[in-house]
Amino acid sequence: MREYLQVTAGRYKVLVDARQVQAVVALPADVWARGHTLWRGRILPLIDLARILGEKPASDCPRESCALVMDDFTGHSGILAPSHVGPLVCLDEETLHPLPGGLPDSVADWFDGVAVNEEGVPGALCLKVGVALSRAEDGGESQP
Repeated sequence: MREYLQVTAGRYKVLVDARQVQAVVALPADVWARGHTLWRGRILPLIDLARILGEKPASDCPRESCALVMDDFTGHSGILAPSHVGPLVCLDEETLHPLPGGLPDSVADWFDGVAVNEEGVPGALCLKVGVALSRAEDGGESQP
């Protein structure tokens, strides 16, 4: 079992590996215009998950003003800006199912699969943090 932080991005629930969350921080308003922020001497790209998933950008929605500082431990770091930060959940990775249809093709490879609840109903998408961070650092589909 592994711990994940559950966040929302528009209408989607997303699971983020809790080991890769370095901090939960306040998100200054000017970060949206710049697309990056300075954190502990490093410039980190901003990832607007809702926008990437084809939803209304998080910057346009009333939301919590916090974000997740992420690190995949292979040299990729960034700021993940969800619509809402939720609880920690435990998940057995073997219970992941294939992704549902309807995700933009450009981001389908950002996710390992979808967690299914006890009734068999698909729930949260499981984010591949390394893929998201490397795409953001390369300047691809990360900024609002």
